Amino acid sequence: MDPALTVTEDGDYLVIRIRKNPSPVLSKEGKSYVVASTHGNQKTTLTCNGKVVTVGVNAYYPNPDYKRPAK
Repeated sequence: MDPALTVTEDGDYLVIRIRKNPSPVLSKEGKSYVVASTHGNQKTTLTCNGKVVTVGVNAYYPNPDYKRPAK
């Protein structure tokens, strides 16, 4: 498991902690700024019904300057 990602249980809640970028990073396509990401699905040490739990998380905000490319 990536040390930048931790997943725990707290009663009825699944608690996901991911490391925040020092400053937001422009996404590949330029549509948004990424605040934090697991960079795809990541297996965790948590299990449910005997199966390993996998999570994928992206925290972002839209890029106000993004213009769709002309077709």
